[in-house]
Amino acid sequence: MRECQIYSEIHPFDISVEKVKSLSPKGIIFSGGPASVFEKQAPHCDPGLLNMGIPVLGICYGMQLVAQLMGGEVTHSKRREYGKAKLTLDRGGELFKGMGNKGSQWWSG
Repeated sequence: MRECQIYSEIHPFDISVEKVKSLSPKGIIFSGGPASVFEKQAPHCDPGLLNMGIPVLGICYGMQLVAQLMGGEVTHSKRREYGKAKLTLDRGGELFKGMGNKGSQWWSG
């Protein structure tokens, strides 16, 4: 986000809804990490963060958490995937500016 000249802050997973509201964010990103929503000690945020009326993006573990908190079902995959993948961009936009339309990326799923 910062590389796109978008102001952003990093906060711990247990930040309160009140604190987030006081910051007046335009959106929230729940990042990835090594945890799984199936683990008993996995970090969980206040579900109220999802009801603030602002966009929420979940990445990796963050997406699992958002899905679970919104009543979705997260299931185990038969295989884990990680590594280099080919990427083809079929749309433009500021986020991808200067990247070209093909490249290699590291990902996990």
